[in-house]
Amino acid sequence: GGSWNKSRLHSPSTHHSVVDICLYKKPSLSIIDASVALTGSHLWGANKKLDFIVASFDPVAADAVGSSLLGHDPAKIEYLARSNGVLGEMDSIEVVS
Repeated sequence: GGSWNKSRLHSPSTHHSVVDICLYKKPSLSIIDASVALTGSHLWGANKKLDFIVASFDPVAADAVGSSLLGHDPAKIEYLARSNGVLGEMDSIEVVS
């Protein structure tokens, strides 16, 4: 088995990379398991029970809803702002429960 340095994926250019990958091959369906979220930090955060599943044919809308569930403003997340109107829309989202 091997190991890899996951922190190398979290560089200042990560937002650009996410958009570039999706421009190359746009996801057909985006699914986010938001039943339990990790908040605070990716290594030592706290679990937060959300009890949601997010699914969308629009990857921008899915990530906008996911970030909102964690209390973030999607418009302030660089890769979402860069991809809004290009890969999908985060301005007119219909949430169905």
